[in-house]
Amino acid sequence: MKQVILIATFLLIFVNANAQIGDVQQKGNFIISYDGYKEVGRFSINSSDVLLGFSSTIIVIKKSNFIISYDAKGKEKGRFSINSNDKFKNVNGNTIYIIKGRFVIAYEVNGKEISRRSV
Repeated sequence: MKQVILIATFLLIFVNANAQIGDVQQKGNFIISYDGYKEVGRFSINSSDVLLGFSSTIIVIKKSNFIISYDAKGKEKGRFSINSNDKFKNVNGNTIYIIKGRFVIAYEVNGKEISRRSV
């Protein structure tokens, strides 16, 4: 019986630690992430920060001249700088797409450029 309870406890911890993002809402200066109907994370942002988008694994916020990615719980996963003329295109999985001039540049969640193509 102890073994069953121990296994169940580890499963709950593992599932909760790897929560999928189903929806994200900004309420005032808070970003709230949901897995279905249940809140799985909440973190604060500045009033000048902008929620750009999210995927099932990351939340993307623009802070000044930086793009910052967070997990469902609000832990920072990576950041990279952008210019004032750069535009957020979308996020898919752990990849963030930014339009820079005549190029669409794909970045890993940690901010490393992984590819680019012409618009």
